[in-house]
Amino acid sequence: MFYALDFSVPGGLSSLPGADSFYSFSPSDLTAFDQDPFFGGDAFAANMGHTGFVFVPPSCVESTCRLHVHFHGCGMHYDEVGYDFMLRSGFLEVAAANELVLLFPQVVPTSFSQNKK
Repeated sequence: MFYALDFSVPGGLSSLPGADSFYSFSPSDLTAFDQDPFFGGDAFAANMGHTGFVFVPPSCVESTCRLHVHFHGCGMHYDEVGYDFMLRSGFLEVAAANELVLLFPQVVPTSFSQNKK
């Protein structure tokens, strides 16, 4: 995930997290927020979930950090996989090592967004 974020963050990233830091986060490290106010009071009408999540590394609580909005797809929304994607993808470790706040807006599946086989 380091290289995916390094490519997408202006100026790139500076630190690759150590192997011992992976999978060291829990759901309590994510803050849920109401997405409805950002969609005229009804996120569901915009195919968005009512709840999104944000990860703020401890080093960013009282300092200015960059923000990365992570739009995901392919069934990686909370209603499908719970916290697994956010906690196990490696994004949190990279964000913590690089003082990067991560926003995980959540979508709702639609017939248009489903993979057809």
